[in-house]
Amino acid sequence: MLFDNHKYLLYNKIKNVMVNDMKKVVVVGGGAAGVFFAIHFKISNPKVEVEILEQNDRLLKKLLKTGNGKCNIMTTDVGRVFYNDFSLIENNYLRYDIDSKFEEIGILLKSDFSGRVYPYSESAKTVVNILLDNINKYGIKVRCNYEVINVKKENDVFIINNDIKCDYLVFSTGSKAQEKTNGYDILKTLGHKVVDIRPGLVPLYTVENTEPLKGIRWKCDVKAKGRLKTGEVQFRDKGLSGIVIMDYSNILNDGDEIVLDLTPEITAYNLKYLVSQRGIDTLLNVFPKMLKKEILKRAGNDEVKIQEVIKNFKYTISGRRGFDEAQICLGGIQTSNVNKMFESKKCENLYIVGEVLDVSGATGGYNLYFAWLSGYVACVDITYKLKSKNNKKIDK
Repeated sequence: MLFDNHKYLLYNKIKNVMVNDMKKVVVVGGGAAGVFFAIHFKISNPKVEVEILEQNDRLLKKLLKTGNGKCNIMTTDVGRVFYNDFSLIENNYLRYDIDSKFEEIGILLKSDFSGRVYPYSESAKTVVNILLDNINKYGIKVRCNYEVINVKKENDVFIINNDIKCDYLVFSTGSKAQEKTNGYDILKTLGHKVVDIRPGLVPLYTVENTEPLKGIRWKCDVKAKGRLKTGEVQFRDKGLSGIVIMDYSNILNDGDEIVLDLTPEITAYNLKYLVSQRGIDTLLNVFPKMLKKEILKRAGNDEVKIQEVIKNFKYTISGRRGFDEAQICLGGIQTSNVNKMFESKKCENLYIVGEVLDVSGATGGYNLYFAWLSGYVACVDITYKLKSKNNKKIDK
């Protein structure tokens, strides 16, 4: 539910007022944040020209991959613990009901027991198609296969590639995760600082050889850096993967240890009792053949050591896989470079939204939620600027 704050009430009052001084808004990047911004902005400002510039041959390319095609569109469990930087979310997540904004454009949602939110169709393709239908419905211009090389500002007008001019510019260029982008470099030329970029939510390499276990998936309790998570671990040729491992990848560094409990439902005491009553083979036979071999390799034939290894199956992190396997990037444009409405503090009327910012969340819809939220908040702010009668700046 939205808070009854002054700005939002004013936004609703002026939502459908005609704009006398016609302006143009350009969105650089046709991903989740940029498209969400464009649609809701055009709904509120039907007479304002909006154009999306996308370097790929189509919009929303990355969105199709989310949630293994089911599209984990957001989460209901928003909280500080799930993000590296919660400042921009904290200022906005209780004010704006993003769920209802999906319903307004024809996307019905449902959530599971863990708070993960999906489209009712459980299809990323459905979400993309509805968003594209809204792009067409509201007459939003789109240029695909268009790479932005440079941006400059002259007399309050942005000039893109010495060609396209606009009054407001929204940067939603995404990150290097499974994509190529020069968004960071262009924003640096406009005075913004970049926190070092590295892959996030990504599989990890290990010192120990995992080749014999390749392809095995096993539910574990996973401990690292004083934290405990439960989930399915996937053994790969040179390390570990799976949602729980990718969540840890945001905080683990080379040399850090990660410990798997291979029987999370059975306590160490009950494990000992089981072995005393049924024998060690009964316990070992629950594991896939190659995992059983690895346990014996680490413990030998000592029953006590076997039980210890099962409850403390250790790996040492030796690196992370590349941007091509990463779901997100860690790092990006410093959050201190924008205000709470996502407007740049370095360049007036320039907005920076989505993954290009140094905001990274856990798996489970947290990063997409930030994309939708940031895009919508920028929409509210530019709408307010355009339609406020006295054109006074909001206290930021």
